[in-house]
Amino acid sequence: MTMPYSWREEIGAMLASFRRKSARGLLRDAFIVGSGSVGAQLFAILLIPVITRMFSVSNFGVMTTFTAVTVTVAVFGNGSYDQAINLPKEGSKAWSLFCLCIAIASVFSSAVFLVTIIFEHKISQFIFGVAHSKLVFLVPLTVLSYNINIAMLFLTIRMRGFKMLSGSAFLGTAANQGSKVAGGWLLGDKLWLLVTGSFLQSCIPCFFLGAYIFRKMPKDIIRLPGKSELRALMVEYKNFPLYSTWVEFLLNLNRNITIILLAAAYSSAVVGIYGLANNVFRLPLSIIGDSFRQVCLPRFSALMNDKMPIRGLFVKVLLGIAVLVVIPFAVIIAFGPQLFSLVFGQRWAEAGAYARIISPWLFMMVFLPPVSVILVIMQKQRVRLAFNIILTAFQVAMLIMAKTIQIDILTLLGALSVGSSVIYAYKIFYAFHLIKGYERSYSRAINIG
Repeated sequence: MTMPYSWREEIGAMLASFRRKSARGLLRDAFIVGSGSVGAQLFAILLIPVITRMFSVSNFGVMTTFTAVTVTVAVFGNGSYDQAINLPKEGSKAWSLFCLCIAIASVFSSAVFLVTIIFEHKISQFIFGVAHSKLVFLVPLTVLSYNINIAMLFLTIRMRGFKMLSGSAFLGTAANQGSKVAGGWLLGDKLWLLVTGSFLQSCIPCFFLGAYIFRKMPKDIIRLPGKSELRALMVEYKNFPLYSTWVEFLLNLNRNITIILLAAAYSSAVVGIYGLANNVFRLPLSIIGDSFRQVCLPRFSALMNDKMPIRGLFVKVLLGIAVLVVIPFAVIIAFGPQLFSLVFGQRWAEAGAYARIISPWLFMMVFLPPVSVILVIMQKQRVRLAFNIILTAFQVAMLIMAKTIQIDILTLLGALSVGSSVIYAYKIFYAFHLIKGYERSYSRAINIG
């Protein structure tokens, strides 16, 4: 027999519990994670004007291409099993998933190394613009350190080691930017200094996160899961490599496809100008999105496990992000070229024009991390994959058309900005649709009960 009004009381109790258990501390944890990232990115931003005066536009473009290629390739390194580390209730199972990630990353990086040996000439020509460069062997090393870092990051998130995440983020960025400035001052405009700095950013945090994990999980860390356990985990969480890996690949490709195709179609100088415009935006914006994603992932997962409402927390996150980013975007749109010329030097004024055009695109992108968390915990990997296929197809088509009919670079960036913004807006709308359906289903269940 149904009870007409009891479900309202039940939902009211749930909402009260939600406010106590989830909303409490969210902004605090986001601030802890973000403080290290903010410090790191502020440090990076403060040093960028120094770096742009030490290194040529062409070398800056090569570094941008190297980073785009390695980050895009590295997506396959963990098979996306790192995203599953926060899902099981048992800590031992989470540790086994972490070990699975490290094993897959080692095998994949070895394969990248073999490919690098076989196609050294072509890879070196594409990235560095020369037939032979030993710097090309930094690609598999960067891929390995990147994937180990990501696996450690998700395990640290599970343990809510937000202070450690904050500190390691700062140290990684400090190693990257600091090595470039110190090396540029001592040795001059050397390409290998820029590329090595990018490698250090993913490598250095591994040591500190590893020490933290060892301290927090001393019993688990001496236990290596057997082959049968790893195979069982691979089967249980098979949707992550089947769908999430391709989603993450397309997501990274979406972020870097412009750089990769510009490197193939235009000069290194154009890539360098676009890279600076892109990085100046993304450095601070990634802090906001990633910080909220890291603190929302365990909370949203816990709310789902406890059949609690999610919409209130999700809205709070999106509004918080909007408040943080709206003023910087307005400033760039109004004074982009003048600011870039003043801060980075006269030769970088064009990067300000690029930044002004792509600002709507990046504004919408900053909301995607918490949206992606919703899709992940609701096991909507296929939907994520579909969204990213559409976005990638659109961007590739635009860039191919630009190369074919020789569209002006500013016109191309404007078309990419508008189209990508529309696709991102629909993805956010779809996340609200999922949350509404989830909360309707549990309220109906309470009413029936």
